[in-house]
Amino acid sequence: MPASPTDIQAFLPLAKRYGCFTWVPNNYALARYEFAAALNNCMETINQLVRSDTVVRQGDLLTLKQLEADYSGELAALRFQFDQLLNDRLRDLEKRFPPTTKLHR
Repeated sequence: MPASPTDIQAFLPLAKRYGCFTWVPNNYALARYEFAAALNNCMETINQLVRSDTVVRQGDLLTLKQLEADYSGELAALRFQFDQLLNDRLRDLEKRFPPTTKLHR
């Protein structure tokens, strides 16, 4: 199922304002999962701005919060897949370099 054109239209101005996502197909046909990935990226960018005391518009934060609620399932699945990938990579490194490995210069 595609992302709502209304959601995309609400998201694009704030994504461009904060430089966290710049490309959307001309026909606005994004799968919900693709939109959730862009939304997640933008949420991380804006969270970093907030932590660094950069001014973020209150309306933009409300829009993000609403979109986060609307796409919570897709965001959870995306984060789960990322965690799985990270854990797989970590296990691979642990196999290659056991805890007794020492690095020397």
